[in-house]
Amino acid sequence: MLDAEFLHLLDVRAYQLVIGVWSLYWPTMLVVTLLMLVERRFPLEPDQPWRPWLFNMVWHTLLLAISVVLSWTAWGQFVTWLGASGQLSLLRMAAPQGLAREVACVALALLTHDFLMYWAHRLQHGVPVLWVLHQFHHDERHVNSSTSLRTHWLGLMLTQLLVMVPMMWLLGFEAMPPAAYVILNTFAAISHLNAKVSFGRFAALIVGPQYHRVHHSPERRLHDRNFATVLPLWDIVFGTWAAPTGNGDRPLGLSYAVPSNSHRRVLVQPFVDWWRMARRAAVRI
Repeated sequence: MLDAEFLHLLDVRAYQLVIGVWSLYWPTMLVVTLLMLVERRFPLEPDQPWRPWLFNMVWHTLLLAISVVLSWTAWGQFVTWLGASGQLSLLRMAAPQGLAREVACVALALLTHDFLMYWAHRLQHGVPVLWVLHQFHHDERHVNSSTSLRTHWLGLMLTQLLVMVPMMWLLGFEAMPPAAYVILNTFAAISHLNAKVSFGRFAALIVGPQYHRVHHSPERRLHDRNFATVLPLWDIVFGTWAAPTGNGDRPLGLSYAVPSNSHRRVLVQPFVDWWRMARRAAVRI
């Protein structure tokens, strides 16, 4: 029989899993649901099917559960150790205090995350073994606010290494305040919005749906553009900017891949693709 200590640990872990997933899930669920109402009222692509939206919402639950479980493992300990090994906190705010400090910390976290995420995103497009992880996000043909949730769990681990660890080095362990997390998820959802929304004179300052829709084009020359999450500035400075087309009727997704519609398959698909890549490389040798 299982001893009492193990059962207690199991009970604690189950509680932590439920609370951890729910605390991260409900703000995103609220944002995406509200945006879905906007999409249904002012659709850019009318009559989108419901099934991809539900698939993405369920997938996000699995992703958050995996992220919580990973934090208990050697991987979580490794990321924590790696973040602590730098701890330069070069950009730590010494002053002011109070609300002004909180606002400054959130703004600094957003700016730092956006810059690092631009390069992590660009790297996933440029390196074939990393594209295997990211193509799950791009195989969506009916892009909408829930598409922002299509992040592979291995891609999440990559983001921890390329984005969160450097942020801990620069900003300390409080690198990502909860407010910054919610704001980033909101921006990501808005950028995928299936609605007739224009930012007008601010379109060159903030990533909007028309700007990011270019990035989801099946044409390689376009989906290797507009990598930014919040600020188009990074695309402009580093030469990956492309003008929004304003056309909502263009096909999206990947011309060579059907949209992923099985959670079980998504979990293991990168390993299958890497195995195939390794076999092709071995044949060439």
